[in-house]
Amino acid sequence: MSKEDKINITFETLYDLLTKEKKKGELQELPKEFFDDLLSYLKSKQDMFEKFKTDDLIFSIDRQKKLKELTNIKGIVQDLLIKRIQKITDLVSLSVRTGKDIVSDKPLLEEEKVLAKEMRDILSIYKKQVIDKINSFKKPDLKQEFAKERSSEKSKKQDKDEELVLLRFKSPVPQFLDEKGEVVGPFREEDIASLPREIASILIKKGRAEEMKEKR
Repeated sequence: MSKEDKINITFETLYDLLTKEKKKGELQELPKEFFDDLLSYLKSKQDMFEKFKTDDLIFSIDRQKKLKELTNIKGIVQDLLIKRIQKITDLVSLSVRTGKDIVSDKPLLEEEKVLAKEMRDILSIYKKQVIDKINSFKKPDLKQEFAKERSSEKSKKQDKDEELVLLRFKSPVPQFLDEKGEVVGPFREEDIASLPREIASILIKKGRAEEMKEKR
């Protein structure tokens, strides 16, 4: 969708988008910035609603109108996104069943692409561990497979957390305890130390240290 096709989000355009999504079998194209524009629109409506905070009866009536308008908008947004989820689910299910990629060329938003990938991974495991095993006269064992997946993901996260990062301290850091209760520090300005990635990220974010890159 080109910039010329950029949607000016209003109550009417959102309602039109929902109507088209319901009527059309194909997933409808939305601009890449749809969520950003939608969020700005919702915030503007929320700000207008907040402006009518008062004990005055007249303004209280206006506040109720704004609240109803905001509630209706949120309802349309939810219906629109859930309808798109249903279509994405159908596409991913067909993709897993046929073994063909019929999702990548569809007009998905970035967040929907992430959703589709996660769906495909889960449904692929289900097909392998349930459908394929049943067809091969074997007992399904989905719980064990998901347990292995979770264990693998946890192991990867631990490996990443335990990865050491070489830091140069830009300011003094007092002694502190890490998640394991072990003492870390203290550090003086210009000290150099290797710390786990998770701790290093916090210190870097707070501006207390900087990562020293290895020269190649």
